[in-house]
Amino acid sequence: GEPFADAGTIAAFEDVDELGGLGISNRGRPHPLPESAPPQSQGLIETHDGGLAEQVDAPVERLHPLSSISQPSLAALAEPVGVAVRGCNRARIERDDSVLVIGAGSIGLLSGLVAREHGARVSILSRYDHQSEAAKALGLHPVRESELDDFLAGERPGVVLETVGGSGDAGRLALEACASGGRVVLLGIFVKPVKLNLLDLVTREINLTGSLMYGDHNGRSEMATAVEFVERHADELGGLITHEFPLAQVKGAFECALDKSRGALKVAVTV
Repeated sequence: GEPFADAGTIAAFEDVDELGGLGISNRGRPHPLPESAPPQSQGLIETHDGGLAEQVDAPVERLHPLSSISQPSLAALAEPVGVAVRGCNRARIERDDSVLVIGAGSIGLLSGLVAREHGARVSILSRYDHQSEAAKALGLHPVRESELDDFLAGERPGVVLETVGGSGDAGRLALEACASGGRVVLLGIFVKPVKLNLLDLVTREINLTGSLMYGDHNGRSEMATAVEFVERHADELGGLITHEFPLAQVKGAFECALDKSRGALKVAVTV
């Protein structure tokens, strides 16, 4: 067949086509995993070798060229933007919605930027100074943890995007922060069971939704949408790549990403 593109073309890889060799495809699906997927499937990409390699054998139909991008590390944002695109689609965000993003890491900041493009008024809960500064640069309203009670004393957000996951209480906080009749979408991956006040959910008629990776929306690949988003917002997104490391220093890259005192937002590994 025809070649995909010229040698050296920068492209994003949509990496959930065949999860862990299980033959589980998200092509044409409104959600990434079918009912038959084993419960641990969401961790297969993270736990299989090959993500940090000089060369990868990838299905050509899962490659999305970024024709206007000259910075390879910027293309690495297409995947987390895809996660943000799906989260905002699941939240059904519309113009003038009031949105609160919980967590100002890269997924949170990108979710806020995607919601902003939908026309929403976006606030984001941040823990660190560098996260607040990044939020301001993206046109988002940062709310520090110490300010949250005062913030919620005003107009509560009709949409809450939770992007933290882990073992903390971000899920509970998202439910409590949401306005009655609002929508909560969980993008974060939780590593242990979380207690939620379901009576509060029922009596305040809050819609609680999960969002995993990316799939198709209205018949179109959300990764394709994400790639176009990265190309449109390249100037704004460049500031999120705070550190770059060569592949030979990948250990240092992970150490940097985990050390919040170094001001890391998105750490890129280059080959």
